[in-house]
Amino acid sequence: MIYPNLEAEMRRLRVTQQDIAAYIGRRPETVSKWMNGRSGEFSIGMAMAVKRHFFPSCSVEYLFSHEPCPPTV
Repeated sequence: MIYPNLEAEMRRLRVTQQDIAAYIGRRPETVSKWMNGRSGEFSIGMAMAVKRHFFPSCSVEYLFSHEPCPPTV
């Protein structure tokens, strides 16, 4: 995973790639490819939407960092 913090928060809050895909209007396969670094990545707008909807207490910088780090609230 290229977004280890996003993955950790998804596990913690039981948010699936399918949930994210449905919310941003993309296919689950597309979100999986982005999260695994196989193709493209989240746009800034999509990252902000995901953060606001699913993870409002986390910063976008924390969620979409490529390096694991402790959460910032």
